[in-house]
Amino acid sequence: MLKNVLLNYFIDRASWYPSYDIRFLAINKPLTISYKANISQNTGIDWKDVYVKLATAKTNVSAQIPKLNTNYLQFSMAAVREPIESKLSQMQISNNNLAPGTSSNLRIRGINSDDSKNSIYVVDGEIQTDISYLDTNDIATEEILKDAAATSIYGSRGANGVIVITTKKQQDNPKLPLTITSRNATSNEFTVDAQQSIHADNKLNTLTYRETEVKATYEYQSIPKLSKNVYLIGKISD
Repeated sequence: MLKNVLLNYFIDRASWYPSYDIRFLAINKPLTISYKANISQNTGIDWKDVYVKLATAKTNVSAQIPKLNTNYLQFSMAAVREPIESKLSQMQISNNNLAPGTSSNLRIRGINSDDSKNSIYVVDGEIQTDISYLDTNDIATEEILKDAAATSIYGSRGANGVIVITTKKQQDNPKLPLTITSRNATSNEFTVDAQQSIHADNKLNTLTYRETEVKATYEYQSIPKLSKNVYLIGKISD
């Protein structure tokens, strides 16, 4: 039986930087902010129909070794934790004297492990302590981080390991690809859930990956001694 294999690797000569468009529609409407990523690459290989994850961290500095995830055929589990636990050998699981409806303590053992704390879950960029509500059929990918790979992104909270889960979501806005934002201790990540094509010509490719509205108040401002123009000033808080 033929199966698809997904390989992840790091390369040089690829970069991106952010830019923003702020649009004014009317005095009684909020400002519209578009988030844009300006991506360029000169790796010698055209990227065709690839998924893009934008990060503000140096992702090539890590103690995380390459891995191949386990694939199951006709495999079904009621709880999410069990298939995750089966993927890692250095795992400490404590489920002594559990009351009905409670879950076990899960720790990914590493050189910086703290026995008083559990591993943390990151579901679509949100840090959570329990994932029993998740359906395994809704999970797209699972990634396990430990040691320097976890602490470099999540700080001391990731000392006992981090389980990163991405769920299957549909686009909220048909004009824009779904973007999952992950705010970490020292960096942000934006995962664009729509395939992109970027040629290896070192030219900028602009991708609009998010839009948001910001409430604003407006006032007209004129200083005749300095300028004959009248300006409309938009003020935002927080």
